[in-house]
Amino acid sequence: FGESVGYDNTAGTNHYHMPLLLFVIQDDNIKSQIAAQALISNETAESYQWVLHITKKATQKRVPNIFVIDSDPAMKSAISTEYPTTHHILCIWHLKENLKKMLHEKLGPTFVDFYSAFWRCHNSDISDLFYYYWKELIENYPAANQYFQKHLYKWRKS
Repeated sequence: FGESVGYDNTAGTNHYHMPLLLFVIQDDNIKSQIAAQALISNETAESYQWVLHITKKATQKRVPNIFVIDSDPAMKSAISTEYPTTHHILCIWHLKENLKKMLHEKLGPTFVDFYSAFWRCHNSDISDLFYYYWKELIENYPAANQYFQKHLYKWRKS
C-alpha cells in the first residue's frame, strides 16, 4: 500500500450482485492505481477484515497512514482491527452526497446557506474555530441536528 488508500465499494452492480471492493493508491507519478480488489458476499466487519488481512499479507504488511472511506461502520471497524495505527477519514464525495441526500429536502430553501456554512466549519484549520462554527450550525439549522449527532459528529477529527 501507499501512504494513503482510497476505498470504494460498488454495491451490487455486477452480475452476481456482490460488493466489489476497490483499494486505490497514488503512484510515484501521482496517478491513481488499483492496488487491490475483492468480491465479497456481504458487507460485514468480518468480511472486510478478511480482505484487509489478505491484502496486508500481499503487501508485505505495509501499513498506510490514511484510509479514505465512506461512512460504513463495518469497514471502519475492520480497519481499526487490521491497521490500528492507520487514521481513517471520510471521503469528501460521500460526505457531499450524503449531505444532499439526507438534508436537502429537510432544510428546504435554507439548504444553500447551510451547505456553505457546513463547509466553512468543515474546512476550519483550528479546533476552536471548528467548534465555534459547529455550534452555529447546531443553533441555526436545528432540523439537521439529528443527522449531525448520529452520523457526522463522530467524524469531526477527520
